[in-house]
Amino acid sequence: MPDPLSIVEVTWLAAYRKALAQTGNESKAKFAAERAVRRAHGSSARTDMYDKQILVDHFNGKRAADDPEVQKQFRLLRQQAELDWKEMYAGKNTSFTPENIAEDYIYNAQLTAKTQGKLKTLKIIAGFAVVAGVALVYALTR
Repeated sequence: MPDPLSIVEVTWLAAYRKALAQTGNESKAKFAAERAVRRAHGSSARTDMYDKQILVDHFNGKRAADDPEVQKQFRLLRQQAELDWKEMYAGKNTSFTPENIAEDYIYNAQLTAKTQGKLKTLKIIAGFAVVAGVALVYALTR
């Protein structure tokens, strides 16, 4: 008699079959299955299709808007928003749309970029403060 499937395997298989039936795309189905398992078991692993750091780099001016990787990540972000909308709101009476969700994800990347910029500034200021403090201590002890 074959071994019974574990709850993880059942979760993965159910999500895979559902996504494959909806999209017809095997890579999207595998992603959806792995995402379902991570969410079901409380993993802190990333569950997004897009690479947020590339978008953060774009908003920090490190990558141009016409960079193919930036454009790819924006496409993936929009696909992610569509998937999340279907998972959370499809068939419900709500004002949320995939576009609203995508805007939230973009805003989150922009906010992360701002935060990184502020932290960089604080590190520079802290560095100058330490140097100034050391110089003051040195000057007072001479």
